[in-house]
Amino acid sequence: RRYFLTGRLILLSMSTPQDAKLMESLSLLVIEDSSFVRKVIKTALASFHVRQIIEAEDAVAGLEILWNMGDNIDVILLDREMPVLDGIEFAKLVRRDKGLPNMNIPIVMISGHVDRAKVLEAQNAGIDGFLAKPFSPNDLKERIVFTLNNKTGQG
Repeated sequence: RRYFLTGRLILLSMSTPQDAKLMESLSLLVIEDSSFVRKVIKTALASFHVRQIIEAEDAVAGLEILWNMGDNIDVILLDREMPVLDGIEFAKLVRRDKGLPNMNIPIVMISGHVDRAKVLEAQNAGIDGFLAKPFSPNDLKERIVFTLNNKTGQG
C-alpha cells in the first residue's frame, strides 16, 4: 500500500490486475541525462513488461522524439535537472506547443528535489505526477498508474 499526497487529500494506492495490464500496454519516453538512472528506470519498467521504452539522453532529444512519435507515446518520465534544457522548461514547451502531436501527454517528473516549492513549480509547468529519487520499481509503477488514472479522470 502506498499513500500519495495530492493537494489536501491522501490517496491509498493498491496494485491491481488492471494496473499490470495497463503497464503492459504502455509506450514510455524516458528523458534522463544519466545513463545509469536511465538503465535503472528501463530495468524497472521492463520488470512490469512495458510494451515500449524509448530513451532520450536530454530534453532536446526528447522533444525531437516527441515531435516524431508523439501519438505513439503514452507517458513521459522526465528528469528535472539536465543540461541545455531542464525538465521544467521542457514541460512548458510541450504544454505550449499546439503543433505537437500530443501536447497533453502525461508527464511524470523524477527528481531528487522534493521540497514543496520545487513540486509546485513542476505542477505549474504542466507536470502531472512527481516521483522522488530514490524510488523503488513499485514506486515508479504506482506513480505512472496513478498519474494516468488521474489524468483520464479514473483516479
